[in-house]
Formats: sequence, C-alpha cells, structure tokens
Amino acid sequence: MDGICPKIEVELQFVGSNDNNKTQLKFNCQQVTRAKMDIFSRGGSIVILDNDINNIFPEDEKFISEMFSALMAEMIVANKQQLQFAFSDLVSLPEDKNGWLQTHII
Repeated sequence: MDGICPKIEVELQFVGSNDNNKTQLKFNCQQVTRAKMDIFSRGGSIVILDNDINNIFPEDEKFISEMFSALMAEMIVANKQQLQFAFSDLVSLPEDKNGWLQTHII
C-alpha cells in the first residue's frame, strides 16, 4: 500500500461559527461518488478522480488501488464528524476594510 496516492475532490461548505462575525469554510463529506465525465463534487460528495496518481500497480492489479481509494473515501464519510478543521474564517468587516478572509496556516 506504500505509495498509493488517490486523487479526490472534496466539497467545502460555509458554516457558522461561535463568533457571530465569522463564517467558517469546512469539509462537506456526505457521500462518495465515482468520477465520470463532468462530475464535480456537490451535495457533499467526495469524488474519486483517480485511484492512484502514482500508478504503482500493473494493469492487472489496479483493483488494489481501486479498493483502497473507495475504502478511504468511505472512511472519510463515516468519520465526517471528526473533520473539524476550518480552512478559513470569513470575517464580517465594515465596507472600507478588505481583510474579509483569514486563512489558517498549518
């Protein structure tokens, strides 16, 4: 399994915070969707775009990376309540201020 790197698309969602002047941007992980033509994340979908961008398995063993990425996406949905990281806070400021986005540095 070392080296498998799935490429997934995860929807972000604006949610309120404890501070009435802020809105937070967080993960929205409600379901898993298989990538097909013109499918993008919506409705809380995690879209598997590529099962392994590193292509570590030969063609006849690709099912391993397919299983891994599907299980990983399902685990993200199953543990969505534990994904509390906020990517940014949108802060309500007076109109003459430009600092409306505060990013979180990791």
